[in-house]
Amino acid sequence: MSAPTGLVLPRPGGGGPGWAAGDYHGNDTDVSAAGFSTSALAANFIYAMWCDTAEPTPIDRIGAEVTTISAGKSFRCAILGRGPRGLPGALLLDSGNLSAGSTGFIEATVAVTLPSGGVWLCINAEDATMQFRVIATGNRIARVGKAAGGGTSAYGCRTVSSAFGAFPATFPAGSIPNTNAPIVNVRAA
Repeated sequence: MSAPTGLVLPRPGGGGPGWAAGDYHGNDTDVSAAGFSTSALAANFIYAMWCDTAEPTPIDRIGAEVTTISAGKSFRCAILGRGPRGLPGALLLDSGNLSAGSTGFIEATVAVTLPSGGVWLCINAEDATMQFRVIATGNRIARVGKAAGGGTSAYGCRTVSSAFGAFPATFPAGSIPNTNAPIVNVRAA
């Protein structure tokens, strides 16, 4: 028996549609509006959420929706490439400080081209007073695994302790899966 010929397998994590200029995308693309909630994030932790990209795509905005303010405090968003075993890897973009002093979608103007296959969208909050739009419990897709087989809670992101400030050049070791999944969006240029 010979091996099949002409078989073309889809690329892992990169078989979806392209992104039209001006459209926002993120780790919430596969969730209906009914699947959203709000939550505080642990301060000084990086939350990393997977986002599929079908092809190299330039973006011009990155941000998150603040639902409860924290006067005088900030958060940062970042994009990381894939590291070993597909976990978060090298820093591709850091938004700089974004103010949590008002509610709404707070974004930074950026210029970077996302690689095909996917990226990790990240957020780090200066304190735990501010709250963000998140994917509600029960609506997460197990992009980063589950605690056990069957109907157990899906992990929505990976988290790791990291002092608030500029994102490190590579994702710190020791991350763990987490069920809380804040939403970070980018806009195609």
